[in-house]
Amino acid sequence: MTVNHPRSGAPCKSSPRGASMIMRKAQKETYLEKADKLYSLMSAVTDKSVFGDGENTKVRVSELEEEVRTLKKVNRDLYDFSTQLLTKPS
Repeated sequence: MTVNHPRSGAPCKSSPRGASMIMRKAQKETYLEKADKLYSLMSAVTDKSVFGDGENTKVRVSELEEEVRTLKKVNRDLYDFSTQLLTKPS
């Protein structure tokens, strides 16, 4: 995929690899963005009225709690890995 960027002078095209890297970076969510989204989802689910669809709400809350636990584990693993790299004697 080549993209023409409007400029004065001769048009320059970005490489297909560069374009795909930009698209990939734009689509990735950071850990904090994902955690914020999960927190807002959990808040929205627990604020719902319990009349009627209570069982579905409980299932959704448990799914979100499991995803938060997974994110915490990933974050802990990354922290342990970086600590190991930083404290490793050279």
